Amino acid sequence: MPRKRVFQNRAFIGFIVEGAYADLLDKIARKEGISKSELVRRVIIEWLENEAKVKYGLEEIFVVAQTSDTPHLLPLVAKRVTEIETAQKEIARQLVELKHYFESISPDELKTMSYVVNLWRQANESYDYSARWTKINISIGGFEFSGYVKDFPREQYTVFVRKMVEFEEKVKLFKALRARFFKEVYYKYRRDVKNDIPYETRQELESFIARQLEIIDVIERKLREIGGYTYGARKPVLNSRINK
Repeated sequence: MPRKRVFQNRAFIGFIVEGAYADLLDKIARKEGISKSELVRRVIIEWLENEAKVKYGLEEIFVVAQTSDTPHLLPLVAKRVTEIETAQKEIARQLVELKHYFESISPDELKTMSYVVNLWRQANESYDYSARWTKINISIGGFEFSGYVKDFPREQYTVFVRKMVEFEEKVKLFKALRARFFKEVYYKYRRDVKNDIPYETRQELESFIARQLEIIDVIERKLREIGGYTYGARKPVLNSRINK
């Protein structure tokens, strides 16, 4: 699907130049990090806004965004850049927080909590005889227990459940942020503004996008390391009695 145009009252202009000039435009465009059509457009606009306006008394026929970091942006493009920058700041802050959270999670501890939670439920809610008399030895975050499941303290069971529910909520938040990042930042940048902004602005946006992609990769690797400990058969569901 072709990229959406952002010009208002647009018109197509085609012309022929000497091959040497075309080659020169190609070299300059590559050095500037823009397309050849964008370079030609800038040259024409600059000439109209300077020489032609003075020489022929022309009125300005377009609006230039009055921002130092986004020169020569049409209003619609400037608006989209602002929307991307606003979204990226909100998403970046939460992604960094999630990265720190997931890096603090021990896959082995999460697996142990899931195992104990499911055994406790079998023993105390389903009254499974074998589960009640299963012996466990655990040491997690300063808490230690050695004995039968039937004697495992309800208070610590509740702590385990809440930690696992917190983990699941963080995973849901990460998935939502990841989807929002690609929709409101990554694809919006590539589709709507990439080819219509100055090189410096493009570099700044792409640098940010690269950093966020790195954080997303780190979190996804951590979740793959953790595996399915909170999903599928092991997934605990808060019991209404415990949640009171």
